[in-house]
Amino acid sequence: MANTHNEISEYFDKFIRSFYEVEKTEFDLEQLEISKSIYKHIFKIKSSLWRFGEKFNRFKRISISDIFQDLIALYLKLELDDNFEIILETKIGKLQPDILVKHKGLNLFILEIKTTIGWNRNSLNGEIQNRISNLSRAFNISEENIVYIFQSPWNVNKAFAEKYWDIENNKPKELPAEYPFNKIRPLLTAEDPFYWKEHKDRKYFEYSNKQIDFFSQNSIVIPLEITIDEIKKAASDI
Repeated sequence: MANTHNEISEYFDKFIRSFYEVEKTEFDLEQLEISKSIYKHIFKIKSSLWRFGEKFNRFKRISISDIFQDLIALYLKLELDDNFEIILETKIGKLQPDILVKHKGLNLFILEIKTTIGWNRNSLNGEIQNRISNLSRAFNISEENIVYIFQSPWNVNKAFAEKYWDIENNKPKELPAEYPFNKIRPLLTAEDPFYWKEHKDRKYFEYSNKQIDFFSQNSIVIPLEITIDEIKKAASDI
C-alpha cells in the first residue's frame, strides 16, 4: 500500500529519534565492527538516494554530510563510557568544531568530519594545519588530539588517495606518519554503488543486506577504531 503525504514527517521524526533512542551496544573494535556498521549505513543511504533520484526525477543528490557526522557521533556515544560527553557544533568565538569529546567535564578531543573538501583543494596546503592550531588554542586541547575524519579518500585527488589506499592491490595502507596526513583519516571506499563501473547506465540496482555486509569487509580505509583508541588513551593519560 502506498503511503500518504501526511506520513512523510512522521517517518522523518522516526529517523531522527533513532539517533538518541538507540540501545547501548558492545562492539568488537579489533574486528572493526563500528567502521563496518558505518559503511553499511552510508551504502544503504546512498542507495536510497540513488533510487529517490530515479523515482522522483531529482538529478542532484541530497547532501548527507550532517548524517555522516551524526553517525560518527552516535558510535562514539555508544562505545565510550559515561565519563565521556559527545557534543556537536559547540562554539567558542568563531570556531565551531564538528564533534567535541569531553572527559569528566574537560575538553579532550576534537573530530572534524568531511564528506568532501569540495573546491577547496588548497586546504591541505595550510588551512587544515592552521585550523588545528586555532582549535587547539581555543579549546585548550593538544594538537595531537585533533583529527579529521573524511568519508572517503577519493574526493581530493589521486595523489591524496594513494597515501591511504594501495590502488594496484586494492587494499588500505597504514595511516601515514607525516603531518598533516596522519591527522586525516579517510574512513570508507566504494560506499556509493551509483558510481561503480557496472552501473554506467545509472539505473538503480538493489543489493541485499548479505551483499552489503560482504562489501563492508574490504571497504574500510582508516578505521574509526584507531581514533577511538586514541580518545581512550588521551583520557587515561589525564
